[in-house]
Amino acid sequence: MFIVCRPNGDSIVGAANLRYQASRNNSITFTQGSTTPATTLLDMTLSYRPHGAKWDLTAFVNNATNVQTPTGAPTTGKNGLAINFVTFPEPRTAGVRANYYF
Repeated sequence: MFIVCRPNGDSIVGAANLRYQASRNNSITFTQGSTTPATTLLDMTLSYRPHGAKWDLTAFVNNATNVQTPTGAPTTGKNGLAINFVTFPEPRTAGVRANYYF
């Protein structure tokens, strides 16, 4: 995180959240091909607040690297029935938030 204060008292605050997930087995049967590779996810924000103001603006990017590694894997149990529980992280999402303080 970094903070920049301008001479007039305005502030700019930036932050980044980096999450590393090691490779892991996503199957209840530990079958071949059910290992998810290691991934790194990055979220970032940049906020601006004028001195003495009751509002601020924040720009954000979630999953900036657009990682789409599954957190589950389709598997086949001992009785031949398929078990599917595949989920993915949210795709890259960007936006702006405006806050007003009463």
